[in-house]
Amino acid sequence: MRSPLDSTAELETIFELDAVPVFCNVLYEDAVQARAAARGTLRLGVCPVTSFVFNQAFDASLLAYSPAYENSQVFSKLFAAYQAALARELAATLGAQDLVVEVGCGQADFLRELTLHGSFDAIGFDRSLVAASRALTDGGGTLELRNDFLDVTQSPLAPKLVVSRHVLEHVVDPLAMLRDFRALLSKHGDGRLCVEVPNAMHSFAGGIWDLIYEHCGYFTMASLHSALERAGFKVDMVRTAFDGQFLAALATPRREGQADTGVDAGDVAASIAAARGLAQHFTAILDEANTTLDALLGRRDTGARVVLQGAGSKGVMLLNLLDRGAEILCAVDKNPRKTGRYVAGTGHRIVEPRGLVAIRPDVVLVANPVYCDEVERECRDLGLAARVLPI
Repeated sequence: MRSPLDSTAELETIFELDAVPVFCNVLYEDAVQARAAARGTLRLGVCPVTSFVFNQAFDASLLAYSPAYENSQVFSKLFAAYQAALARELAATLGAQDLVVEVGCGQADFLRELTLHGSFDAIGFDRSLVAASRALTDGGGTLELRNDFLDVTQSPLAPKLVVSRHVLEHVVDPLAMLRDFRALLSKHGDGRLCVEVPNAMHSFAGGIWDLIYEHCGYFTMASLHSALERAGFKVDMVRTAFDGQFLAALATPRREGQADTGVDAGDVAASIAAARGLAQHFTAILDEANTTLDALLGRRDTGARVVLQGAGSKGVMLLNLLDRGAEILCAVDKNPRKTGRYVAGTGHRIVEPRGLVAIRPDVVLVANPVYCDEVERECRDLGLAARVLPI
């Protein structure tokens, strides 16, 4: 298969995993439905030119984004603080009556935060929006939400800022999407793009629970820079964020004759080497996680009472991959829209944190280590003596 970022390059297969849930972020009304969730294959290939990694077995027809898709993380104080800091940073670049467009805004958590910091107008597009709306904001501008795709060819919008956070990795043709963003920003004449994606280097080095079917593309710093350049952007900045788990980039449409900084060949080579090491890391980390779970669970009549914190992508994949995952009592998540629902593939019930008071777990496993301190505090506030353990 040809690389989506460079049609002259053949992808080199580096990793394969069968029978993963097609959707990690669609939850179910009962355990039977959840266990019958559609599954697909990850067959990841790396581009030898750009280091972009793509799922060669990806079938976009299996995915239909709708209001059933729920991936809000803002109920975590840690994540909310990160998002607020990013919103303040971007708001500082905007003036009164500027227009901001976010493509793939989810339930508009970020846009709502952004509009607290200025009197600009904002429009969010997402097929998973529960409801379309338009309202004045506390900052003095307007916020409009559209349950729709953005058709750049038909749109009269001329935004100063286009935001796309955790969308590009879901797209079969990321160059086409980036070129659409460039065309939209060019209508303004002085527009800027903010794009954020998962950091593939984090996944290659150990964050294996981030390998999900919904993500057909995996970007390193080198491949994100390359994608932006190839789409006609001048890259102003690419950096890691959120404890190295994300990549954030700022870019402007490249003007005629304007040079870019270029992608360092050494960064591309290092990214390719990391991608080639994924299979080995995956096996080692999964073996370690299963060994940990064996030690905790022991025999069925003597083992610890174990729950898993996190019913997002990482938690869902972890439950589906662990050999003894069925013996974990439940998944825990602070997002109230997930409470009482069931995890795709395994059928684990999702409870809110205060539901743990009745369960009295001995161990709370945490799918994302960055949240361990927050989970520890919440357990103590609930009067629980459970051990909090990253996995």
